[in-house]
Amino acid sequence: MIFKLLNNIIIVIGVAFFFLVSLIATFQHSSNQLFNPLTLLCGSVLLFILLVLFLNYFQIISKRLQRILFYLFVGLIIFTQFTIILSTHNSPFTDTGYIYIQAQNLSHNVFDWNYYFKIYPNNVNIAIFWSFIYRFFNFFHIVNQLRATYIIQLLMLDGAILFTSYTVKKHINAKLGNILLFSLLLYLPLTLFTEWIYNDSISSTLVILLLGLLCRVWYSQSRFKYFWFFLAALDLAFTFILRQNSVVIIIALSITIVLMGQTLRQKFVQISILIATVIVVYFGSSVIQTAQRYERNNQVVTPATRYINMGLNPNTSGQIDGNDAWLYEQPGRTPKEKNRLYLSSIKRRLLNYSVGSLSEHFLKKATYMYGTGLTIQDFFYWYAGNKNNLEESILDRFGVTLVNGFQFFYILLSVMTFVFLWRHLKNKRSIPPVVLFSVLGVLGVCAFQVGLWEVRDRYSLLAVPFTVFIFSYALAELDIVGWISRFGSVLKQDVIRYFIISTGLLVFGYLSNYSLTTQLVEKNNVSIHQPYVAYAGQSDVKIKAHDKLKITFDVETTGNTGIFYNSAYSISSDSKSQQVKKYLPLQISLMNTTLHKSIEVDSNGNTKANTMQKGKYVLTLTNPTNQAIYTQGIIDIGKADFSFNSLYRSISGHPELMPVMTVARSSQNTLVSKKQYNAIFTLLFVILCIITYMFRKKDKILPLNKRKV
Repeated sequence: MIFKLLNNIIIVIGVAFFFLVSLIATFQHSSNQLFNPLTLLCGSVLLFILLVLFLNYFQIISKRLQRILFYLFVGLIIFTQFTIILSTHNSPFTDTGYIYIQAQNLSHNVFDWNYYFKIYPNNVNIAIFWSFIYRFFNFFHIVNQLRATYIIQLLMLDGAILFTSYTVKKHINAKLGNILLFSLLLYLPLTLFTEWIYNDSISSTLVILLLGLLCRVWYSQSRFKYFWFFLAALDLAFTFILRQNSVVIIIALSITIVLMGQTLRQKFVQISILIATVIVVYFGSSVIQTAQRYERNNQVVTPATRYINMGLNPNTSGQIDGNDAWLYEQPGRTPKEKNRLYLSSIKRRLLNYSVGSLSEHFLKKATYMYGTGLTIQDFFYWYAGNKNNLEESILDRFGVTLVNGFQFFYILLSVMTFVFLWRHLKNKRSIPPVVLFSVLGVLGVCAFQVGLWEVRDRYSLLAVPFTVFIFSYALAELDIVGWISRFGSVLKQDVIRYFIISTGLLVFGYLSNYSLTTQLVEKNNVSIHQPYVAYAGQSDVKIKAHDKLKITFDVETTGNTGIFYNSAYSISSDSKSQQVKKYLPLQISLMNTTLHKSIEVDSNGNTKANTMQKGKYVLTLTNPTNQAIYTQGIIDIGKADFSFNSLYRSISGHPELMPVMTVARSSQNTLVSKKQYNAIFTLLFVILCIITYMFRKKDKILPLNKRKV
């Protein structure tokens, strides 16, 4: 009885969560919102009706035609996925840059760990993981390893999707398996994040695989259930060492095992296997770290309280904040001192909140993390091809359209998940174990990020497989014949009237935000960006006295501004034999060799606005002093290979040295082009016309309507 009560409490919280996400996604989804809530709802309803009609059509056609369409759509989607990752490039920066370069060096047996990993030891395992992959690439002499990384991540993602959907199809329900397959393949952020060299794509892939393994445990008649559960535990253990906040999934699985209907012995054995596997893998990863010559330094590890403090910042939505991030991270402070200062700040912030204002702050955090379905905050430098010499990045050109277009599906997914859980709760129907686990997984991620940590849109990606799994259940259990019958009885002879009303709503939505296609906004179109600012410190490059370093590069557009990170210093000792830093900027000269024109660069490393024209350039960095100086403006990439990609330029004669530089052109443009804006509303109108036509001809096109419901 107590287990059933706990089960219901979890579902109630799940219902509340997805209801909240549905509201946020509809009314608060983005500052770049093209559609008013009415248009979003109208578009989501049209998408739902079209989906119901398609599922109905798929049920009534022949088995042979079903198979042809099935393989055709799967092939088309996978072809589109590979087209995206083979024709676009998301430049590594900050965390992804550190990890890519460290992994590349490890793969060449260079074990000098960047200071970044002393501060953030949670990212050591992901760097080691990629280093193993790059050793494989090196063995087969794969040149473009950045692009190969994207392909490997996509292959792992699609492999996990195919395995899990096949398992569901075989052991639960064929219809559910097919819906799950298409839902995961079509969830665009999962594909896009294969171009993000971090732990987001891998952890999502492992969660998808975990769901498939657990379905084999809970639904198959196999005699090897404990073997499959061990594999599931191993999968979850690897997820944990690569992404530590996935501990909430371990907790979710443990709770699910306790609450589901198994014998006490089965529950004890499964939880024992889970705990033992996680412990062994965790300590095993420490052994591997030692073998890779990583040495943890507890004196410089960033404290967890730092992120909790950022999450409570009243001046933000709980996202990472530059000033807040380094509030007490000054050199010389011990971890104990930092913790004490952060805890004091956390207490002050909590005391300054009332119950209402704290609730409002958590709502802001939830909105920031869950408001937008297409999670692309970290795709600033996403370009077509290998050259970012376009006028604008993909995000600048199509970002607003992609985000708003995907939002219809995101709202539909959230609403259907909410309705599915609500109906089960209302009708007192039991929830399948995999759905209970999925709800707990979603709530765990939310509780950790929104309730405790700082937030970012991509942090929700870990819970996407759970949400899509519940959505697939909702769609599979949908009474297609019943819905079409209801639509038919409501519409009857008034199809045209509803068509006119819907058209009016679309026209209203179109006109209400049409001004966005004419209002100009400032855009910073980056044409060169490499590789990242070395914010973690202690990895500065030494430049000898009077040394001159040169780099050549091309600029493909006119009216650009150059930013060359100029932060250099000398090191001397005082009377107490302590190191003293004296800031001495580099001399920076910039020459347009095409026009034979020198470009003025100030002491901060910036050119005057719009002074860089199209042409070939030579950048010279000079140490004008009689002593060695150190700079963060140059990154030592070691053995990391960027030579295959013309995006990146190293110093002449020093392929291991890469200057931090950005060349960008400021321009005024509309938030969205008229063509893209018109295309979205045209597509919605076409969907409306198709639906209207099908219901006008329902006796011929929808034979299932003739059956009794």
